[in-house]
Amino acid sequence: MLRASAALLDRSVVVHFLCFERNSVETKTIWLDGKFVAAAEATCAISCASLMDGMVVLEDVPLFKNERGGFVFRVDDHVKQFERSAKIAQIELPHTSSKLAKAALKVAKASVADGCDEGIVRFIAYFGGAASTDGLLPLGGQASVAIFCMPFSGEAKSISAGSDACSGCGDSLPGADGSFRDDEGAHSGERGLSCSDSEVATAGISSWRAISNNALPPQAEFAASRANAAFALREARQRGFDEPILLNEAGDVCSGARKAVFAVRDGVLSTPPLACGVRESVERDTVINFAMDLDVPIVEERMTRADLCIADELFLCDAVHGVIPVSSIDGCAIGKPGKTGPKPGSITKAIQERYAKMLAGKLDEYEAWLAQVE
Repeated sequence: MLRASAALLDRSVVVHFLCFERNSVETKTIWLDGKFVAAAEATCAISCASLMDGMVVLEDVPLFKNERGGFVFRVDDHVKQFERSAKIAQIELPHTSSKLAKAALKVAKASVADGCDEGIVRFIAYFGGAASTDGLLPLGGQASVAIFCMPFSGEAKSISAGSDACSGCGDSLPGADGSFRDDEGAHSGERGLSCSDSEVATAGISSWRAISNNALPPQAEFAASRANAAFALREARQRGFDEPILLNEAGDVCSGARKAVFAVRDGVLSTPPLACGVRESVERDTVINFAMDLDVPIVEERMTRADLCIADELFLCDAVHGVIPVSSIDGCAIGKPGKTGPKPGSITKAIQERYAKMLAGKLDEYEAWLAQVE
C-alpha cells in the first residue's frame, strides 16, 4: 500500500471539470464545485506535489457520436476504475459514483455545445499542494479531482459510431522520420484505423519491460506509469513499427502501449491474466463480453513472444482506438494474408463489427453502456 499522511487524507477534495475547445490546447470552460468558471480560476502551483512526484491517477472515458447524438461510453464502469485508482493512491474522493458520472455528462454536454462531439472525457485526481523535498506525499496542500474533455484531432480520430465500419486513431507520437506511417498494411495518425482489409498495424516486442505489479500497481492508472508506454511507443516508431508489445520481467506478454493484447489460435481467444501485470480495463472487459456473445472460447493464460508469432490472429484494444488488428510481430506475419495484403482475421473482424454496432446504438443489450449527452 502507498503511504499518505492522515492530515492529507482528512482534507476535503476540490473537484473541477474542464472542457477543451476543438483542436485547442486551452480549456474553454471549467466546472468547479457545481458551477462553470473561467479557465484562469483553475490553476495549480508549478511546484505542486503531483507535478514534482508524479502522484496523479486518471481515467479516460470515450465520448462518441452516432445518428442519435453524442454519448459517453460505459461512464459508470469508468468511474469505478477511477475510484479504484484513487483508493490505491489513498486519495479520498468526497463525491459518490453517481455524482461523478453526472458531472462527467455535464462536461460532455458543454463540450458538445462548444463543437467537440468526439473525444476523451478524462478524470484526474492529483495533489495540488507544494511538494516536499524528501519525496514523500505532501503533508500540506489540497487534493483535487478534475474532469475535462480532450477532442480528437487530426492525429487522433475516433472509432466511427455512425456506421458499421470501425475506425480508430493513430497515436500522436511520430516515427523516426518525424511523420506517421501511411504505407500499405500500416495505420496512419492522419486517417486512423479502419475495418477495411488494408488497415492493419505492425507491432514489435519492446526492449522496455512493463512495470511490475510490485513496483507501481497496474490496477491504478498513474500518470507516472504512462511514461513507460511512451518510451515503448517511441521506440516502436523509431524501429518502423506501429505499436509495441511489452513483456513483463518474467518474459511473459503483458500489454501494448496502454492497450490490451488478444491472440487467436485454433479458434480460441487468449489474453494475458491480471497477474502478468495487465490492467483490468473497461475496454478489455468489453472485448471479453463481445467474444462471449459470439460464442468464441476465451481464456486468460500466460503467453510468450513465440505464442504471438504462431497466433492465427492478433489484435490490441484501448479506449480511443477500439480494436486494432495486428498483421505482424517483429516482421513475422500473423495468420494468412489476403490477396491484397494483410487483413483482420475472422474473429477479430467479428469483434470489430460488434464493437461498431454497439457504438452505433444497434445492440439493444448494450444500450445501458451508452449514456446519452442531452
